[in-house]
Amino acid sequence: MSPYVPSRPVVMSGESGASEPARAPDRQVAATPAHDDEANRSADIEELLQFVYLAPVAIVKVGQQGNVELINPMSVQLLAGLGFDADWSDGPAIMDFLSPGLSAAWAASAARLGEVCAPRHVRLQASGAELHVVVKLVRTDAFCTMLTIEDVTATVRQERELVQHKQRFGVVLENIEGYCVVMLDAQGGILDWNPSIGRMFGPARVSLVGQSIDSLILSGAPREDAGIAFDLVRQAISQNGAFRREVALRVDTGAVIRGDVVATPTVEGSGSISGYVYVIRDITAQYVAHQRLLSDAMTDPLTGLLNRRSVR
Repeated sequence: MSPYVPSRPVVMSGESGASEPARAPDRQVAATPAHDDEANRSADIEELLQFVYLAPVAIVKVGQQGNVELINPMSVQLLAGLGFDADWSDGPAIMDFLSPGLSAAWAASAARLGEVCAPRHVRLQASGAELHVVVKLVRTDAFCTMLTIEDVTATVRQERELVQHKQRFGVVLENIEGYCVVMLDAQGGILDWNPSIGRMFGPARVSLVGQSIDSLILSGAPREDAGIAFDLVRQAISQNGAFRREVALRVDTGAVIRGDVVATPTVEGSGSISGYVYVIRDITAQYVAHQRLLSDAMTDPLTGLLNRRSVR
């Protein structure tokens, strides 16, 4: 008779010497790597689809044969608003509707990856209103091309308004009398100014662009006005945010005029100062009138001698 061979090893337990089969260790069921990869891939695809469908940019995925494989709601809304009524599965038709000849460029670049052509800025009409879009076509691989359509109407409108504002402001600065506006860099170098600089100081000062503002303000100025040197002005601005002072200014003819000088900084979005703006107003006429009134009030009109008010 063959001896009995247990299927599991037998071990002794306790002092009684009783034997019992040893328990197999608990087995932990490990997750299958392939199962995890599939779950992660599905989650990534779902997240990507959510991003594409919620993106504020119109996106159309075009296959190798020109068939539309994916189109997000923004694309449908935009194309429908523009009056597109062709086959929604026809990628080349959508391309040429947005920009004539775009499908030909796409077909001609079949062997090249990346941008099919430079982004195209297209002006369209939607419900009687002007619409500006930027159309981009990128071939990601041999089987997929991404068409994006970005509505830039608001940006174009803002740029136009900015240009118009600059033009109007430029007309005002060019024709304004009695004011000189000087643009400086952060070190006090003259970058630009309006034409009043020549009318106020003389034509010789127009050549000072690129030099320090001190060459304009302090040239021939009385010693008591040395406090308007740029370093002192910059220090005052750092403490008070602006600078203002009435000073005597010498012009090319040698005459001295009175100027009201206001200096303010130009501040970047980061808070750093990138330059300064000087506004110089010719107040010579007001200064002379004020001095005349003061003289009339303090002197006798017949003799010109100081009256009693002057000694009080």
